[in-house]
Amino acid sequence: MTDKVVILVDKLRQDKGKHVEVYGVPSLTASSLIKAASKFNPIDEELLLN
Repeated sequence: MTDKVVILVDKLRQDKGKHVEVYGVPSLTASSLIKAASKFNPIDEELLLN
């Protein structure tokens, strides 16, 4: 599934000129998705719900 998401993110950014932000746990998020995003927002203790 990650490959499809990366392709979609690339298409949105390159073909449509969109800004794509991705939120994820760095160790659990594919590096290709992190690189494809306009901005990667790591989920850490600060963003977790208690």
